[in-house]
Amino acid sequence: MKYCFVILHYKTHKDTIDCVESIKKIRVNEGDSYRIVIVDNFSSNGSVEILEGKYKNDHNVIFIKNTENMGFARGNNVGYDYAKNQEKADFILILNNDIVIDSEDILTTIKDSYMDKGFHIMGPDIISLVDKNHQNPPCPTSTNIKDIKKDIARFRILIVLSRLYVYDMLKKMKDTPEKNGADVKERKVNPVESPRENCQLHGAFLIYSPLYIRNEQYAFYPGTFLYCEEPILYRHCVKKGYKTFFNPGITVFHKEDSSTSFVNNSTKKKREFVFRHLIKSRKEYIKYLRDDSVWK
Repeated sequence: MKYCFVILHYKTHKDTIDCVESIKKIRVNEGDSYRIVIVDNFSSNGSVEILEGKYKNDHNVIFIKNTENMGFARGNNVGYDYAKNQEKADFILILNNDIVIDSEDILTTIKDSYMDKGFHIMGPDIISLVDKNHQNPPCPTSTNIKDIKKDIARFRILIVLSRLYVYDMLKKMKDTPEKNGADVKERKVNPVESPRENCQLHGAFLIYSPLYIRNEQYAFYPGTFLYCEEPILYRHCVKKGYKTFFNPGITVFHKEDSSTSFVNNSTKKKREFVFRHLIKSRKEYIKYLRDDSVWK
């Protein structure tokens, strides 16, 4: 079996190095092989050159340089396309560059799970290093267009409040739980200890099987830049009758949002960046829900 790890890199080379080094510690069985495809999303800060220098003698590490910042979905799709059509990978693993793998037998677990469950996409137990929460499987995202439009309206108001410099004051007065400047639902603290089928999966680490790869051109719907990738992918799987599978037998750690934090180092700038893309992605989500033809 051939496995391809696709890592979307953007400016934070230390995280990417930690991610690559964790992959290099996995156990590779006889007859198996792997490649690491690092897709640089037009970092332009010298970080990809540092990575190229470090791994110039490692033939398992391949670099692809995008000529623009293509965002999360399209950037990862570049790596997926290379793994599918150039490497002819049996399994494609797409992971954030701020992920560290903690399961040395991950390749064996993937193969065994595929033989047992016949999954199209599988997700591991993802543990946040920020708050120790288990992020998989996440709470399902609403498909109610009215609710999504309400979210868009709320984020527009929050942008205005942030620009008027009253957001922080109101936030302190309200004292609501928030993360990265965006309202979030109460997150799951306790892990899901048993496997779960046909659920939405967290996009920080996804494992695509031969059943998915042979039929699909994209890993993610290419209409979004950032956010809403998971619910759109899940709805796509539901429509196609694809099986998603959460497997707590694989553990990875997630540093969370390192690339976004690197680019937007002020809280105000970062939250406005988040709000803008939450709005744009929700518009694309509505488009997807209304029109089955937007992703074939």
